[in-house]
Amino acid sequence: MSDSPVGTPIWWRQQSSPAPAEWVTAFDELTEGENGHEWAISAAIFVAGFSKRRHEGPTFNELFRYLLDDHSGLPARIPAGMRSRDRADLKKAFRHHVALAWRRTGMISWATGEYRSLHVGPAFRKRSRMRRSSPHSETKVVSDA
Repeated sequence: MSDSPVGTPIWWRQQSSPAPAEWVTAFDELTEGENGHEWAISAAIFVAGFSKRRHEGPTFNELFRYLLDDHSGLPARIPAGMRSRDRADLKKAFRHHVALAWRRTGMISWATGEYRSLHVGPAFRKRSRMRRSSPHSETKVVSDA
């Protein structure tokens, strides 16, 4: 059990210093509200396309490197002075908790403990079926003449 304050994000609780504000802000943006939903859809679109092309799901690393390409799949630079093991734990925990939020929306899913098991979730599949089955609406031009 960690002695971290109650307000400390779960993905940061193993660290002794406060979570960097830019990481907390990024986590909130990736997981909450309309922005979080849009990120979840973007993740599912990437997973669907990757799976279709490669006949296997992407890794979490491939997914996050695609979505957050500014910092190699992370929301910001890793704080200076962290040990190698702590950096690896932080990266894994942050990505996992973001992905859990997206999984709760039904946009993505995966099999625990299986490599390359990321796949689209039931809500994304339903959304895709609905899009394919709905007739394309044609715009009619109404003349004033």
